[in-house]
Amino acid sequence: TAGLIFGGQIAPGLTGVVEEYDGSTWTEQSGLGTARYNSGVFGIQTACIAASGRVSGVDPGLLTAAEQYDGSSWTAVNSVGTARAYLSGMGTTAAGLIALGANPRSVAVGNVEEYNGTSWAEQTDVSTTRKAGAGGGIQTSAVVFGGNAPPPASSNATEEYDGSAWTAGGNMLTAIYRNMGSSNAPANTDVLNFGAQNPAITGASSLYDGTAWATSPSLG
Repeated sequence: TAGLIFGGQIAPGLTGVVEEYDGSTWTEQSGLGTARYNSGVFGIQTACIAASGRVSGVDPGLLTAAEQYDGSSWTAVNSVGTARAYLSGMGTTAAGLIALGANPRSVAVGNVEEYNGTSWAEQTDVSTTRKAGAGGGIQTSAVVFGGNAPPPASSNATEEYDGSAWTAGGNMLTAIYRNMGSSNAPANTDVLNFGAQNPAITGASSLYDGTAWATSPSLG
């Protein structure tokens, strides 16, 4: 009932278009300050962050810039420490987290940064370096899963974050990348994975309970 989409790629270029969803219809809002895609996103409709991302299909073409949305307009905030694309975001505008990614776009990185509402701070890297994975949870109880691990290959790895260190979680049912994630609770114990590629695009989904993954109904 209160969703938000922004940025992306419309061939042959980028878009900074922003739209809000009220449960039935989409309404266009003020655009991003910098059009981008493959950025890290966290927060809710009235308070969210767009961090880093790509502004060009040609390497490096990556941003460190971040922006915050208040429900009506976007404002530049402090830049992230490591520019990258294909990253995952979790948490809130007062306590956010970005992890994984690529810099340049073909090379995976394991960088992790926390956001305290003002500035970014580098944290312990993930154990399995990868890009184009997904995440869920909050800054002190997060999970990342799937992605491309070097050499270019799908990963079934799941890692949990407690605010200071990463530990291995239950492996995914299938190694995937370019997947999407969402969490139903403010923790890493109720997480949904949906849509992915390996190597074909799939609508399969699965649920994580903090220990193991289980099959869930597929996308339409």
